[in-house]
Amino acid sequence: MSGDRWSVPGMEPGLEMRRTGTEAEVDIDMTPIIDVTFQLLIFFMFAATLVRSAAIELPPAKHGIGVDVQTATIITIGPPPGPGRPAPIFLGDTVDGPPASLEDVERYVRENVASGRENVIIKAASNASAIDLYDVARTVVGVEGAKLHTAVREPYE
Repeated sequence: MSGDRWSVPGMEPGLEMRRTGTEAEVDIDMTPIIDVTFQLLIFFMFAATLVRSAAIELPPAKHGIGVDVQTATIITIGPPPGPGRPAPIFLGDTVDGPPASLEDVERYVRENVASGRENVIIKAASNASAIDLYDVARTVVGVEGAKLHTAVREPYE
């Protein structure tokens, strides 16, 4: 190799590569890619809000067995007082009275299971968060002998 010219092994004889004064840098303009990405993001955001799933009729359960409310322990999760705030928990089939803690729930379920009411129904308000339901359900399942069932309450008026 001499000077600015060189040949690559395996190249046809007579072909050479030439180096110019400075090496070229590859520069990709990201602006069009970012523009297209944001346009797609906006499109999918609007498309997702416009698509509504149709109401479907579910067939009745063939193998499920209902729980007798008269002989079950009921815990009610009321509507949350505000966005991001935990929903109040009530012992029994009511949203009246002072809210209970998870310790109160555990004690209530233990007492009822000991007296033969092992079926525990958690009734949650339709706008209660899954985290609230999970916390109560985890507490109920921690009590030996308790059988957990869930229900959803329609919005309160």
